[in-house]
Amino acid sequence: LEGGAQAEEIFGLNYSYLNEINDYKTVDQLSAWLAKICDRFILSIFRFGEAKHQDAVFKAMAYIQHNYMNKITLEDVAAKVFFSESYFSNIFKKETGISFNKYLNKVRIAASKQLLKEKDLSLADISESVGVHDQSHFSKMFKLITKVSPKKYRESL
Repeated sequence: LEGGAQAEEIFGLNYSYLNEINDYKTVDQLSAWLAKICDRFILSIFRFGEAKHQDAVFKAMAYIQHNYMNKITLEDVAAKVFFSESYFSNIFKKETGISFNKYLNKVRIAASKQLLKEKDLSLADISESVGVHDQSHFSKMFKLITKVSPKKYRESL
């Protein structure tokens, strides 16, 4: 279920399989039956994964929105949606049109724009608050995304 299979389908399969277990008298019959069950469970998970990429991406985006101020890696977020890093990276870019890192940086810059309204916060404090621990890197990232430095952005407010 944590991997994404539908609860109704899994529990329905469980019930039907429990009714069948008494029909098997040998280890060979039971082994073949268990292999069939494993195949059905695996198929239900893979069908979910293909059908629910968008849901996984939305879940990842929500995770990023709530945790951008912390150290977030592609590996962390991929694990949250039960995909490998490379597979998640591909579907994220396919669904959003931008890479995971670009999206994370955009979220951080959007949050920093709000913090730049607070005149008493230093750029270093803002950088730390949005999860970028190097102010120089933060300034470069900010300018790359907004086409203006954080200082100029603050002055324009």
